Amino acid sequence: IDLALTEVKELMELFRKDEISSSENVLFDVIGGDFNSDNLSPGDLQAAENSLFQHYTDPAMIRPGLDQEWAVGTEMRQLKLNTPEMQNKEVFRDILVDDVRRRHYILDADVVEQTFDLMICDPEPDQDGEITSQPWGGMRRIDKILHRTGSASVRGVGFVSALAGLTDHVPVVTRLSGTQDSC
Repeated sequence: IDLALTEVKELMELFRKDEISSSENVLFDVIGGDFNSDNLSPGDLQAAENSLFQHYTDPAMIRPGLDQEWAVGTEMRQLKLNTPEMQNKEVFRDILVDDVRRRHYILDADVVEQTFDLMICDPEPDQDGEITSQPWGGMRRIDKILHRTGSASVRGVGFVSALAGLTDHVPVVTRLSGTQDSC
């Protein structure tokens, strides 16, 4: 994944060099999608430290290994996709904002190695057998919208529950205000 992120950065630089003329004014420059890595998992730290994130800002990332407190994970637990609560946008919204309930439906950001087991795993209970709130609980945030550093200011970030039952990821939205600086 780290190599793919480096390739994205290089291709964006090549695109900017080849396609944007000096007479054009770029208001903002955005990369979005499923990055297949999160910012918190031990197995994804190399990707979180990729130089792409020096050129593009992830509004939910404070630094590698630490997300904003309002961030939530976006990779759903596959075995929970067709449950009634995952089909109802209001119920799903309540799940997303509950640190304990979210762990049952969104993958934890404690991934050491990406394997097919991620598709069927349940959250790990504590020593008393309880599922409790954890800093990485329900926080595997692999879907991101990045903007080129200095190209825009973020006016808002959201995680969308309105598409409950229609996708296996939590959609992300970002509201930007473009600047007229050269980016």
